[in-house]
Amino acid sequence: MRKTAVTADKLHLLRPALWGAKGTIKRELATGVSSLYQSSDNNLLMVVRFEQGEMVVVAVVGRNLKSCVGEIITLAKQNFCTSIRFHTKHPRHLEKGVKGLVLTLIEVHKGIFSNEYVFRLEL
Repeated sequence: MRKTAVTADKLHLLRPALWGAKGTIKRELATGVSSLYQSSDNNLLMVVRFEQGEMVVVAVVGRNLKSCVGEIITLAKQNFCTSIRFHTKHPRHLEKGVKGLVLTLIEVHKGIFSNEYVFRLEL
C-alpha cells in the first residue's frame, strides 16, 4: 500500500464507500486526520487513519481485497499497530475479502437505512 494524493477522480471512486459520511471523511482527508492509500496493483483505494496503535480502515473501494490483505497488514505493522479496525456497511464483503483471518465484531451502529459494522483484526 502506498499513500496517494486525494484527487477529484479518486473521491468520485470512493463515493459508494462514503455514503452517509462523505463530508466527515473529506474533512479528515483535507486536514490530514485520515490518508488515502492505494494498493500496489492499483485495484484498491482505502481511507485510513491511525489511532493509538490501531489502524482504522474508514472506507475501501475497488477489487480484490483478498489479494491486498498482506499489504494492508504490512501497512499496519509499519505504523506500529497491533490491530486493524474495519468499518463497513457490508460485512459479507469484508468477511469474504479477509477470509481465513479472525475478525471480531466489536460494534454495530444502527442507522435508519442501514447499519454500520465495526470489526477488529488483532495482529
